[in-house]
Amino acid sequence: MTRTIPLVALPLFFVLLGGCGETENTIPITEDVTLQAVVGEAEGGGFVVQGLTNLPAGTEIGVTVSDEISGFSAHAKTAVISGVFRTEPFAKDNNFPAGNYTADLNVPLAKFQPESVQKVIGTQGEHLTGPLVETSKWGGKIVRTSFKFAMGTPEQVELAK
Repeated sequence: MTRTIPLVALPLFFVLLGGCGETENTIPITEDVTLQAVVGEAEGGGFVVQGLTNLPAGTEIGVTVSDEISGFSAHAKTAVISGVFRTEPFAKDNNFPAGNYTADLNVPLAKFQPESVQKVIGTQGEHLTGPLVETSKWGGKIVRTSFKFAMGTPEQVELAK
């Protein structure tokens, strides 16, 4: 299912969180992992993937945005700060084709996360639970989710099919 997502998501939340301090958490996570993301407009052009999570501060997240029809694909890395994450802008020059995109978000194995994150999720991710958590073929647990979104006017998106 494809849905068009307006490019004005979560701005008030990010403003409200701007003043929050960050302290290191060493208590293992006990609730299912949440990782919610949307597409937002980037200042100066392009777009960002941003969202909310209950993963600990410092958790690194890889984000890949792609469109099969046009062949557009880009990758960014970001980290959680106070339950929030935001990528650097994709397509800063607005040079991306209209179409239907997929954003894939991946939290890599715990051994590739900072030590402060490993204290919360476990050295093998053993404290991670929920529908977004998978066992990696290399051992340990990872977190994955994806969502679809459309870029461009409805007419442009239709023409891109």
